[in-house]
Amino acid sequence: MQLKRTSLRHLRLSKLQKEKVKQGKMWDFTVRGYRATSTEDIEDLFEDAATVVLPQRDVRQLTYDDTKLECNKDQFERWTFFKERNMLRRLDLALNKVQMTKDEIKGASSDVLKAQESAESPCAAFRIDIPPVLEDFPDQSRVKAPIYPLPLSHENQCTIVGTASNLELFSSEFGFKSSKAKKYLPLKKSGKDFDLERAYQRYAFLKALEQHKVQQNQYEHILRHEAVDESHLEFVEHDTVDDDIDADENVDD
Repeated sequence: MQLKRTSLRHLRLSKLQKEKVKQGKMWDFTVRGYRATSTEDIEDLFEDAATVVLPQRDVRQLTYDDTKLECNKDQFERWTFFKERNMLRRLDLALNKVQMTKDEIKGASSDVLKAQESAESPCAAFRIDIPPVLEDFPDQSRVKAPIYPLPLSHENQCTIVGTASNLELFSSEFGFKSSKAKKYLPLKKSGKDFDLERAYQRYAFLKALEQHKVQQNQYEHILRHEAVDESHLEFVEHDTVDDDIDADENVDD
């Protein structure tokens, strides 16, 4: 969520990150929440490590045929059924439900077109039998999972340091275990030499994250209209680290 700090309150804008930093008149927030999903009838899958944390197969043993949908009989049958059902649904919509002329369809809004799909046709010109959707848990699919809001985050989820800070916030709120490796010196893909570049990138990211937390602390004081003692704050002028460091390499522990 973006708020522009002008006389117009809560004016939402969408601008490039560099432009926002340049003008210094944009607040970035992250709207957060969590969904309480039900695990009824599948509790046993979460109790077995083979279905929770272990891969289904060793990736090194996969072949090209394993990636083809035709090699998975159950999934291929479901995909074929979906395509046939979707074709019948579209035919029924076009031939029986849409009661509009060509010119009316061209000028119709998306809401009007969606209403045509759920409208009941007084007299269907064609009989088209659409089979029901195949569901593994038909009872559960009709139950909405409750969604609960969480406090607004002052972080920008579009940046790497912002995402890392939000993940740390989730970890502290829900008690997730996450620890950073004290020593990190990975090997290159060859397995013979140490990859000093990746080690440096991770070190640079952790330092950038520390500096980001200091800046965010001052940022929060400003939002709360609290006085800030800047004598102990040390800000380092540097380019945005988020654009220079690869996300996949930053999260390695």
